[in-house]
Amino acid sequence: MTIDKSWTTIRRRGSSNEFWNGLQHFLQMAKPFVNDRGFIKCPCRHCLNNASHQLEDLESHIFRNGFMFGYNQWIHHGEPATANAGTTVAGPSGGIHERDEMFDVLDDIISEDADEDAVGGLSSNDQYDDLFAALRSELYPGISSFSSLNFLVKLMHLKVLNKWTNKSFDELLKLLKLAFPKIDLVESHYEAKKLMMKMGLGYSSIHVCKNDCALFWKENSLKDTCPVCSESRWKLQSGKRTGKSKDNDVMRHPVDGKSWQEFDKRHPQFAGDVRNVRLGLAADGFNPFGNMSLSYSMWPVVLTTYNLPPWICMKAEYLMLSLLIPGPQSPGKDMDVFLRPLIDELKELWVHGLDTRDDASENGVFRMRAALLWTVNDFPARSSLSGWSGQGYRACPTCNEDTPSMRVIGKTAYFGHRRFLPTNHHWRSNLQFDEEMTSLIGGRKAFSTSYHTGLLSS
Repeated sequence: MTIDKSWTTIRRRGSSNEFWNGLQHFLQMAKPFVNDRGFIKCPCRHCLNNASHQLEDLESHIFRNGFMFGYNQWIHHGEPATANAGTTVAGPSGGIHERDEMFDVLDDIISEDADEDAVGGLSSNDQYDDLFAALRSELYPGISSFSSLNFLVKLMHLKVLNKWTNKSFDELLKLLKLAFPKIDLVESHYEAKKLMMKMGLGYSSIHVCKNDCALFWKENSLKDTCPVCSESRWKLQSGKRTGKSKDNDVMRHPVDGKSWQEFDKRHPQFAGDVRNVRLGLAADGFNPFGNMSLSYSMWPVVLTTYNLPPWICMKAEYLMLSLLIPGPQSPGKDMDVFLRPLIDELKELWVHGLDTRDDASENGVFRMRAALLWTVNDFPARSSLSGWSGQGYRACPTCNEDTPSMRVIGKTAYFGHRRFLPTNHHWRSNLQFDEEMTSLIGGRKAFSTSYHTGLLSS
């Protein structure tokens, strides 16, 4: 005769007559098997048959904590050991489930918690509600061989074995939901991970001192500084918005450079509001078809915001694709034609600005302006952007018309690099370069020692 054990899986015990009636039948069945002192093993989710109580205490334990999972053959409470080992358990939906292998997994988890509770006191098992619900529910109406939890665990196992990405796993879940609308599955990989963490398959992060002195764990878990070297536990940001370096000799961000500082001096009104945006522009061409023989040129024009800290401003999610110039050929000298929409918008942002919401300010709205500080590109792309040819006798974008060059065996060679040396450098008077000394005070070969001013005219 099969014993009805469906009441053991009911979660809402206080409002269920079925649970109460099943519990009374269980107690009557177990009553003849108490020991001489009137004690019997308790199958509640806390005691797990590891502790014995009197029969009246057994009733309150099971009613308060619930009946332990996995205990399907009541060998300690009157059911013969020779009974059918494949005893079935009726689920809440009325369907009959074969004993799911996940019951053993939950038994292990609950047993570990019971050991901890024996030391630290009893605690609630409410954290397992989602696991129990997934274990009791059918994967799909009419399919009793698979519980929702069992299927999810196997699916996560396949993900690990086959190295699926989290995105591909999400897409698979969406496809299953679309193909089988009544399937009982989580919505995303994130929800699946939360469920797995409750089964002991997750992890917890533990902070460590940057000098590897100690872990911020147990007695140190609430401390903000290392107990050994007093180093801060947290990563401190230097500067309000750009991560400006405190060391004047170190450049960690363009804000530390002379160009940024010179710009602030020339435009104090713009620099006075840190919410104004400073931009950099990068452009280059590439063939989107890879190594195929098809000749094609695609030119993305990307803006980056230098108001952000250095560890953020160059990340892909903070770059703005402002223009995309497709075509069979490079724009070349006609680049300015394609940049017209962007240039007009940048002018508008520089001259007039744009009303922008700022919830942190009193007014809620401020006039934001933007400035393009510089471009980032290779030499050929710079030629297209600036309009100054990057080849020939006047290829230098700094020297322009005064670029020192000559023809050498069919190629253009550039000389005069001694102007970048310090004024008193001995190479300036060395005749092995072009058999002439570099004069500092006039003449056609008189070069300035300054990088920015270029050649001095006689």
